[in-house]
Amino acid sequence: RSAVPLLAGGSLVAAGAALSAQEFWRELPEPCQVVKAHLADPKVQAELGFAAAPWSTRLWHGQVGDHFARVTVPLYEVRAPFPGTLPWLRVPQRRSDVHAALERRPSVGWVVLSLLEDSGAAAAAAAGPKPRRTDDILAAESGLSVQPSDAVARVAEPWPELKVPAEQATAPPPAAPAGAAAGSWTPIVEQLRKLNQNVEALSTAFKRSQQASGVPSSSMNEMMAAYLENAVDYADQRPEVELTIDVTDVANVDVASGTYEATFNVILDWEEPEFLEGIHYCQDVRSDKFVLSNWLQNDPNAFNPRIVIANLVDDLGGKKEDPDSPFQPTIHRLVHRGNRQQSVWLTKEYEFSGTFKMRSADASFYPFDIHRLPFEVKSLPMPGLTTLGGEREISLVDPKLRRMQAYEESCKGKQAVIFKPDRFATFPDTFQAHHWCMHMQASEVSEDVDQSPLKVDVGELQVIAYGGCDNGSDSYLLEIVILRNWKTHFFDFFIQILLTMVSLCSVWVPFNADTVANRLSISLAIILAVVFFATERPPAIADLPYRTSHDKFENVIILASTLISLENVFVWLQCYGVDRSGLADYYLHSMSIFGLELCEEGFLRASQFDSIFCVLVTGWMLLVMFWLILRAQLYQLRFLASAMKDLNAFDPDLGDEASMDKEVSMSKMPSFLSFSNTFEALHSAAKQTVNRLSLNLRRGRKVNFENRCSPLDVVKCLARHGMPLLHISPRFWLQVAQVNQDSGDEAPGCCSCCRRRKPQDSGRSGVLKLPSEKDPGAPGSEWLKQYVGTRPVLSKDEPGYILDVGTGEIGFYHYRWRTPGGRDFDPVAKPLLFVECSTKLKMDTSKTFLEEYCQSPDGAQNLAEAILTNFALIDTSLGRGDSLISLETISPKSPKSPKSPKSEDNRPGTAPGRRRKVKILVGPTGANRVGALQKAEIGEAFVKFCQDVERLLREKLLADVLLFIPSESDEATYELWATEWLVQRGDLNVEGVNAGLNGVPFAGMELSQALTRAARQSGGDASNCPLHSFLREFEDLMEGEIDGSYLESMFREASQQGDLGDDLAEIPHISEVMRSSPPLMRSLIKSRLFNGTLSAGGGSCQMTVKPDHSERKPAKTKRTDDASVGSSAVMRNSEFYSIPVGNKSPLTGQSPIFPRDQPMTQGLIDKWRARICSVIEEADLPPKLQGNLRGVFVGISAVYYAADLAGISQKLLPKKLFVQKLEDKLADLLANQPEPEVKKNGDKVYDHRAFANLTLVAEVVNTVMANTAWIVCKRNWKAAPVDAAQGQELPKYVATWSLGFFLNQAL
Repeated sequence: RSAVPLLAGGSLVAAGAALSAQEFWRELPEPCQVVKAHLADPKVQAELGFAAAPWSTRLWHGQVGDHFARVTVPLYEVRAPFPGTLPWLRVPQRRSDVHAALERRPSVGWVVLSLLEDSGAAAAAAAGPKPRRTDDILAAESGLSVQPSDAVARVAEPWPELKVPAEQATAPPPAAPAGAAAGSWTPIVEQLRKLNQNVEALSTAFKRSQQASGVPSSSMNEMMAAYLENAVDYADQRPEVELTIDVTDVANVDVASGTYEATFNVILDWEEPEFLEGIHYCQDVRSDKFVLSNWLQNDPNAFNPRIVIANLVDDLGGKKEDPDSPFQPTIHRLVHRGNRQQSVWLTKEYEFSGTFKMRSADASFYPFDIHRLPFEVKSLPMPGLTTLGGEREISLVDPKLRRMQAYEESCKGKQAVIFKPDRFATFPDTFQAHHWCMHMQASEVSEDVDQSPLKVDVGELQVIAYGGCDNGSDSYLLEIVILRNWKTHFFDFFIQILLTMVSLCSVWVPFNADTVANRLSISLAIILAVVFFATERPPAIADLPYRTSHDKFENVIILASTLISLENVFVWLQCYGVDRSGLADYYLHSMSIFGLELCEEGFLRASQFDSIFCVLVTGWMLLVMFWLILRAQLYQLRFLASAMKDLNAFDPDLGDEASMDKEVSMSKMPSFLSFSNTFEALHSAAKQTVNRLSLNLRRGRKVNFENRCSPLDVVKCLARHGMPLLHISPRFWLQVAQVNQDSGDEAPGCCSCCRRRKPQDSGRSGVLKLPSEKDPGAPGSEWLKQYVGTRPVLSKDEPGYILDVGTGEIGFYHYRWRTPGGRDFDPVAKPLLFVECSTKLKMDTSKTFLEEYCQSPDGAQNLAEAILTNFALIDTSLGRGDSLISLETISPKSPKSPKSPKSEDNRPGTAPGRRRKVKILVGPTGANRVGALQKAEIGEAFVKFCQDVERLLREKLLADVLLFIPSESDEATYELWATEWLVQRGDLNVEGVNAGLNGVPFAGMELSQALTRAARQSGGDASNCPLHSFLREFEDLMEGEIDGSYLESMFREASQQGDLGDDLAEIPHISEVMRSSPPLMRSLIKSRLFNGTLSAGGGSCQMTVKPDHSERKPAKTKRTDDASVGSSAVMRNSEFYSIPVGNKSPLTGQSPIFPRDQPMTQGLIDKWRARICSVIEEADLPPKLQGNLRGVFVGISAVYYAADLAGISQKLLPKKLFVQKLEDKLADLLANQPEPEVKKNGDKVYDHRAFANLTLVAEVVNTVMANTAWIVCKRNWKAAPVDAAQGQELPKYVATWSLGFFLNQAL
């Protein structure tokens, strides 16, 4: 018996020892294994001054999470206390503690952020205020490797003084932690700031020294260097992330367990103001969308917010994000603000579906209960620490960009690529932050309904409000307020009240010996039925441990039935009695305690007592029912007001628009138990203004969520969701709930942005509007359809003779396809397009074409002679030698002459002897076009004049003179086609191009994105591209001399620079080979980068821009054999814009800006520049022309002359450099002005045309083009070298609309 305690104690000790040994030898977590490896490093042991026992790490304690760990390890040293006498005796001694902070990085694993030794208070006092730091700490702080021998010296040494950029030197220091004394933290913060500045300066100097070392680098390395040079630091400042939630489904609300199921989408939006175009993002030329650069997407330090749902209980689906490979953000839009600040709007979308936990579920008012369903969104901190060692938290805030975008769509009807929030900053409050997107099922909607309406019913619950709020930290809360539809339980209440009424029918049982039995049989049956109802609780509250209003009402029913049974016994005893000796059955009892009057027949034909009791019970039942509804609706009013107050508490500026007292703040409101103060504050601060909570003010079956509401709207919301008493005088119920009601202001109307004049529908201010038939003197629709905007058809092998009848000159253009040797069109040989004639006939500046030719008696003869002379169309087969038309033989007024002999047709496949017509196309432009469109007589004069010229020409050759009037947009489209064709086939110099913005090489970003996309499509390594993916990616470049064989040879050349085989090449090598091929780069410009032309004239500036790829249409149409038939209109392949200001604007007028009798001054230039900016602003240009034209543009006309004057014509330049060269030339002209012309009377006349043109071109280019755009100014083009004979001159071109028209017909 004495050994039992010993055995029991020994067993417990043995079991404890076994458990301790099992716990001691358990496998260490990964962070502890990393710390153990560091402690085993000899360098660390040298810093510590002793070798820690290997088992020390098994005594660790701390916190280990999925992505961050803080671990404390006590360090023990095993020593021999008596080395001389007892060397075998080893005793562990605790020396210090090591505090380690680690983080988990993708594809790297756990990394030590800091390793700090703590030797205790005594050691710290002896060693000084600073704890000892290991090399790992020094390396983490400095970013450099630190040797153990001089670690202490490096800590004590000051950092070298380096040149720090001004914007960094003036940056404010990071804020000290909350609660820290300002005096104690100031020197530490200042030292940390200097540390960061010096490290960044060292890194920048090291990168620049590498670039200047002369080591050749590819364009991909240049792109990487540019990205590293402009890396964004998120250590202490991170963008605020706007959060938008779209709720798509809510179901299975369980008030017993406090859970519900839901599906919703979360959209994250934020701005990146430090992103640079061409480095961090670019425009994908194939999709016309802005995309992030590959360097940014692969950067683990890039800002990529991640979120989790804090109250998620069970995940049921949705888009799951891998922590090691999170979703990549995308560019939604570009953002331009008034101060020319540009930022990038990034977005990221999540989808969550699962079971969520409610904060509290109080169903004590069932079936009048109301609940709040929360979605608690929390952002995860960025990897790394701040300067002060804190976590890099990401703030979640209310959405503003999305609401302003919705306002923009309501004003304009569509989204522009560039978003200008300054115009929509004062958006109406009706645009809500979040959206209810739960729609009815197809089976719930009738077939005649086009769109599925919103659904707010969640079982027997209804959604009456929803809203969100941010608290300025890393969490965001969205709440949905749901109210139970108690009408579904009305039948239950009615049945129980009806049972009580049936039980009251027992009062009409007459008094006799069986009265008690008869009455109680009824009452007891009703009591059993009511008890059955009470024991069978509804499924929604079956598991609730507390009583609800439903239970209380059933208890009242049971109590009433019991009272009825007791009343039946009591009234029988008092009015009939048990002792009936000597009394007849119809006599009442004479010993009644309240007199026989109450036993007599009453007003309900029962006894007076029964009648009074029946009325009292019925009134009591109705009063209980009324009190339940009254109490429930007051509770719902206070609950809904409390939810509104809680969400509005984080908006201190709420209600400023409604002239509220700014001292009233929703955050200072008391709890909802103080009803009067709560509603007074709600009314004061939310008087018809925006609230965080949107109420469902449904009208009939239509769902209508409104966030602009007042306390009266709270009452209306509940009244329309099943509270019938609130329909009766809502203001009375506000007073009952001690709510002060006041009339609110009406919602403000649309802001000034909507009241501005709307831009033109097409967005092209320069498109000439055709007159209608209602205009007096305008040509009719048939005439317009026949001559305006049509295209006379030319066959592919047919030469083109085109007359450009301009305002001050007539252009004669003859285009023909032939080989360089001189042969006509040959389908076997490779022909070139030659311009056989390109001459211009000047006209009298004092006369128009109509006056000089159409209305002149010899005008048709003069033009016919000019046509024959310039086009060399003399037909020698008529036997009249080489002489011109005999102008005496045919008069313009003579009848039409008989048909002349036809010239022989030399086209291949034509029967011998067949003659061929010559088509001469006459196209009036400029003032001639305007006159023909405005007055019918001018148009008819043009038609008659062409007929006269045709009759004169037919004396020498068979010719058709065809009149067609290209519209202004058609002319711009033809001009764009000509320039686009010349870009690829002309002599555009694409070698030695200067680097663009931020040092990015020309087409560097475009090639990087395209090659990476091709590599990823093959499913392999993103740094290597296979041949088949390369050919598929650049198949749009195959045109002309660029074919599949040429691309394959370029790829083979790149693959030979590596060792991956013939069918696989590294992306940097492919990029270098492509950039070294002028034909390939010209094809790349033509197919992907070329975006339009810029031109300027005396009265306006024109921009012809290619539309988005999705809107582009092929220019080719079905041809017909009839030369006189043209298509109805030109297939639009461009967008034409015009600015009504030209280079002659400051030189003309009664008081010109540039007086001709005064020399140029800087003040006059500034005045002219201000005039240009004013006209551009008044033109109300579309967003595309407000600094957002990207790609390569060709400058022609006055833009070319300005570039030629500055010495930069024929050169492909970035926009910023182009504008800078123009400004430099302008400054040089101002400093060295040309000598004025001296008239005979001694007056000096100054020529200011160069000043006007340079200033105009510089301002227009700087306004409409993006900083990443490129421009080349070129007028005269030469065909690119082809397989031609030695010494043969290649054809030359000028980009005119006539060339574009001919190319459109011949290609």
